[in-house]
Amino acid sequence: MSKYSTLCQNQILGIISPHLSGQAYPLKVPITSSSKKSVSVFTDAKRRPQRKLVKETIKMNPFQDIIQTACSALNNNALRITETKGSDSSVKVQYPPELLQGLRGLFRAGHEYTFRIHASGNWATSGGGVFAPQTADWSPAVTTFSEWTALAALFDECKLKRSTLSLTSAFGPTSTAIVFQVAVAPEFGPALATTFTPISRLAESQYLHPVLDFRTKRIRARVPPRDWATTGTPAGASGMIAGCLGRFVAASNIVGTVSINYLFWALENDVAFRMRA
Repeated sequence: MSKYSTLCQNQILGIISPHLSGQAYPLKVPITSSSKKSVSVFTDAKRRPQRKLVKETIKMNPFQDIIQTACSALNNNALRITETKGSDSSVKVQYPPELLQGLRGLFRAGHEYTFRIHASGNWATSGGGVFAPQTADWSPAVTTFSEWTALAALFDECKLKRSTLSLTSAFGPTSTAIVFQVAVAPEFGPALATTFTPISRLAESQYLHPVLDFRTKRIRARVPPRDWATTGTPAGASGMIAGCLGRFVAASNIVGTVSINYLFWALENDVAFRMRA
């Protein structure tokens, strides 16, 4: 038995083998004395057909341990290759085939598993004080999600199920920045040909004053059913609405203070993954 197979069995299989029955999250999770924090977990309704989605409050989510262990195993054994073309250079990451095979073997082909991935950034005005358009893209090909590298290596296909955007003012109570209202709305398909403005998306936008309101505002978007995309092209092929295609978009009509952050944002995306049968 290779060292990678032993690693997979000892570090990962013991954590999740009692819970791998095909659902996105286990319906029942053991409570341990070390479990301090309650978290909300969404479970697949295959065993509960009367409801499409079941929300349970549990003490521990073992799938978080899966991701942490898988990321650690992959990162510790990754081979990073730097390619240089002229003045440009890029880094490609390769993983030992036996390690990937051992990790992927823990998940059933054709079954759907849902994981939450995270990203963050900021929205700022331009050198001319313009705040439009600003985006928090759902595609890992555009936005850096900390968990994505390991998940993309473990699974073949993905699609976004829901997204939560958290917005926090970048200012303190004594800020002298120009005050304006920001419109925010989800965009489920390709970027619109016309520029996003508060007027063009008036009916579906939510509004906030980043200089006046210091409370964190959360905007949730449940993504309509869509096709699967490969994890290598998470936003799908051109012209398709698939995978993790889409984004939150923000804009304002008012010219603000130039070249400063107005909002900090964070994304929590629930993404379904599966391996091809």
